[in-house]
Amino acid sequence: MTCDEMGNKIESDETGKSRGEVMLKLDIQKLRLEQARACLTDTELATKAELGVGTLPKIFNKKRVATPKTIGKLAKALDIDVTEIISE
Repeated sequence: MTCDEMGNKIESDETGKSRGEVMLKLDIQKLRLEQARACLTDTELATKAELGVGTLPKIFNKKRVATPKTIGKLAKALDIDVTEIISE
């Protein structure tokens, strides 16, 4: 058993594929609200979260799914708990 970047336990089968990984779904509307509260542009938020500047537009346009690590970086950059930007 191993852990991901967020400390979640992940079981792997013999092929190395993950089983039982915690799936987090980024709530774009909640993220946009927190971004507005912080008065940050997309570029400023990406820079503060140490993400590529093209990452956020892809996530916002649903061309890319945010990984748990990315969600964690965004929450940290906004100085909020990760639960504030995920959907239940």
